[in-house]
Amino acid sequence: MEKWNADVFAGYLAGLLDGEGCIEIQGTYSVRIRIANTVKPTLDAVCARLGFGRIIEYARPPKLNYQRLFCYEVSNVRDVERFFDVCGDYVHMKVARRDEALLICAEVRKRVKLTDQRNHEILAAIATGEVQNHIARRFGVSPQLVSRIKKGHTWKSVITARSARSLARYNPRADDQVFRLHGTPK
Repeated sequence: MEKWNADVFAGYLAGLLDGEGCIEIQGTYSVRIRIANTVKPTLDAVCARLGFGRIIEYARPPKLNYQRLFCYEVSNVRDVERFFDVCGDYVHMKVARRDEALLICAEVRKRVKLTDQRNHEILAAIATGEVQNHIARRFGVSPQLVSRIKKGHTWKSVITARSARSLARYNPRADDQVFRLHGTPK
């Protein structure tokens, strides 16, 4: 795969997605691309050529002699967009799903921008000496989130699925989770 030109690789990747993959959309903020295969070197080569994503192994029932099953996974907005930049024009069977995923990515980026703006406004209010509970009520977030923003525990504009899952434990209110990119962890 490493010697293939860009068009050949893009077509092959789109074929893998159409035949062996899925584009998961959960709610309005979660997009995940998965390509499953029993041949790990193929997925390793895809991951190496793209330079992002990860390979995971699925747990299989031990007594049924199943082959090992691996999955290439992309799970944050930036990487989903980069994935479709590479092979999006060659996708044949999942065009509607691809378009829906890209719309969700655009919406998440918009919400992230609004969240970053909100965080800057919260920091400005803290700097003027406003009480954190009043700030929390004014912005419709929890006092704990205001405290985390004050302490510098903010997030990058595009976060990975793993950090989104771990942050979800610290911000249980739905209003505080507008920047989440993923739903259910394993």
